[in-house]
Amino acid sequence: MQLAPGEASVTIRTHFIDDEQAAEIADRGKARRSGVSTRAAVEPAEKVDPLADVAAVLGDEPRMLTDEVRQRLVERNPSHYRGWTASDLTQLLRPFGAEPYKTNSEKMHVSRARVLEALAERANDTEESDSE
Repeated sequence: MQLAPGEASVTIRTHFIDDEQAAEIADRGKARRSGVSTRAAVEPAEKVDPLADVAAVLGDEPRMLTDEVRQRLVERNPSHYRGWTASDLTQLLRPFGAEPYKTNSEKMHVSRARVLEALAERANDTEESDSE
């Protein structure tokens, strides 16, 4: 508690309540809440697989501009991809060797073949770790 300038102390009033009084107060609070509905549990968030989503938005295109990939990701799942930047997309794809690359037009593209190879490699890694 912050004191006002020039004030040396503050008097705080307290009041003791016994178990019976505490139970009465709790019962009154419960009665006021009785008409309010609450959620029993939070629904689990839908699991997102960004690499599979990139493959899905590429469809049959051999390559696609990174900005178009990001736009399609937002259309696919706005709550997850809305804030994504080109850097986020690159960070997702780089560990798999599928990062965007420049073409002759000097624009950054994502390769469908590289993304599909990354998915296959990840599936193989998962199968190997499950068998161990």
